[in-house]
Amino acid sequence: MAISPMTAGVAFVFGVFGILLGMWLKRKRKPGWPREWGITARPVFATHERAMHRLLTTTLPQHAVLAKLPLLRFCQSISPDQVPYWYDLLSPLYVSFAICSPNGRVLVAVDFDHESSSDSSAMKLKSAALQACRVRHVRCRANALPNAGEIMSWVGEVATPAQKAAAAEAARFEQAGAALAQTVRKRRAERQTQAQWQDSFFAPDSRFDDLLSTPANLDEPSGAPSTGSGQLSRS
Repeated sequence: MAISPMTAGVAFVFGVFGILLGMWLKRKRKPGWPREWGITARPVFATHERAMHRLLTTTLPQHAVLAKLPLLRFCQSISPDQVPYWYDLLSPLYVSFAICSPNGRVLVAVDFDHESSSDSSAMKLKSAALQACRVRHVRCRANALPNAGEIMSWVGEVATPAQKAAAAEAARFEQAGAALAQTVRKRRAERQTQAQWQDSFFAPDSRFDDLLSTPANLDEPSGAPSTGSGQLSRS
């Protein structure tokens, strides 16, 4: 029985649709429960982030300082119909630090200005979203952290001499800690390099320990009889 071209075309379309639907469902399927947890804990802060956090908390003790805060925690859509759109657009974005008032309102967002991300589309999108929410966006470099006066000016306050001294002490403490950590890493790398070049060839061989520890008797030939007292016996 011959199959009409229309029937074959409809079957082909439904077949392609079924394949595409299966691929879409497979991609949307959540991963299963892992058999082995191949993960481990890691520090939240890098060295420059830890130094910045200490500066912020020391200079602004009356404010709350939150780290790695997603934009969706303090930005929301005005229209309920646009919630999925803004969620997909802003969900990958976060700020390094958020300076908040005591009631939890974000006043200043702080980011580190890396050379690779200073002109990226994600950074531009983040700045535009923060500007729309009336949140000040501050960007600084990891090797040039702000002082107490600059941090206080972000929230419209003036640093007192005690706050400046505390911030300077915190900065010196972080610099000393970073220098110590770098020295420890350098010494550890040197020890690992030396350990790689060590070989058992240069270590003492146990096969020659007896020869080295027992001196040879060079006064008597190997075939001479032992006299015991060291004197010749008379016949």
